[in-house]
Amino acid sequence: MMKKIIVFIVIVFTSSAFSQEGALLDDLDLPLMEGLVENREAALLFDSPDGRIINAEASGALKANEVNNFYRMVLPSLGWKMNNNKSNCEDGVQYCLFANREKESLTLNVIENTSGLKVLFALSPN
Repeated sequence: MMKKIIVFIVIVFTSSAFSQEGALLDDLDLPLMEGLVENREAALLFDSPDGRIINAEASGALKANEVNNFYRMVLPSLGWKMNNNKSNCEDGVQYCLFANREKESLTLNVIENTSGLKVLFALSPN
């Protein structure tokens, strides 16, 4: 009698597009794009009976369109459904992404000006 051996191979994917210090967005379950640095002082986490409210901020020496393209690609792969609702977008932003997943909404505002690039992440219950 021949025994079959089943071998499972687990491949861990690492990409240079993801930062190694993504702790800022751990609660959002989002990667921090390489080149962005977290601003822990600007972070806000609040659990309410209706759901989580999380505000996070990152900055870096990147172009706004690079950040926009990265998160447009990454969000759907993490289960986020992109939405054209721009009601939570701040004035003066170069790019604003809005997405829904389960019972939560996520807004990303990408701001690029003379002082650099800033990305604002805001999660709230639907």
